[in-house]
Amino acid sequence: MKLHRWTKRILAEKGLPLPRFAAAVEEARAAMDAPPPPQRMLICAALCYAPGGRHLDLGGGTSLYNPILRRLGMDVTVVDLFIDEADGLARLEALGIAAQQSDLYAAALPERTYDGISMFETIEHLPHSPKPILQAVAAALKPGGRFVLSVPNMARIENRMRMLMGRNPMGKYRVFFHDGNPFLGHHREMTMAEVGWLASEIGLVGGRVVTTDHRYKQIGKPGLSRWFADQNDLHGISDALTPPGWRRQIWLTAARPE
Repeated sequence: MKLHRWTKRILAEKGLPLPRFAAAVEEARAAMDAPPPPQRMLICAALCYAPGGRHLDLGGGTSLYNPILRRLGMDVTVVDLFIDEADGLARLEALGIAAQQSDLYAAALPERTYDGISMFETIEHLPHSPKPILQAVAAALKPGGRFVLSVPNMARIENRMRMLMGRNPMGKYRVFFHDGNPFLGHHREMTMAEVGWLASEIGLVGGRVVTTDHRYKQIGKPGLSRWFADQNDLHGISDALTPPGWRRQIWLTAARPE
């Protein structure tokens, strides 16, 4: 299995052999009847891995990183609305993943329970302030437990270019106009500085903010464009050529004080 160098480094730091990780990925794919995961999904799994740990994911739905964690021996709970995901929800439960269908604002999170909590590409979809959810997240972590977050970078280069061309960086307004009741798209994206501030504001320590430039979806038909995108995802070509503040994803890892 080909992995981004950051994923390899994370797994090495955690002492997880690459063959074991690769086997878990293939087992999770088979169980979920899923296509090969993008590099971003593998980064998610690597960041959340804690040997024998208890993990809570907020908003990830049927994303493959949770089945990967389960196949690696972790206790996993997912809280999400699971809209139109009945088949995937059944597959999660068959794997032994506890799935709670709930609005995140209404979810009851037991205090001092989890070794890790994740929110990947979720916080930008919340219609109101994330403050009550994140305060509950900080309380639900065990001392030393880690919170992992990713969010689209509001200041990424493609958004800057859209603004220069007079286009809306938040997407097409007509989509919001016609399909905005309820609106499930992005309400508020963030910058690197805001993500770093967020961790300290909810009482977490050791916050580390990293940016990468990975695709969210497979692009186009097989050909040169897809090949280049695959190479960029794997080798971080655009990461090497652009300043951190121009990249697509912002990643945060922070911990509850011991």
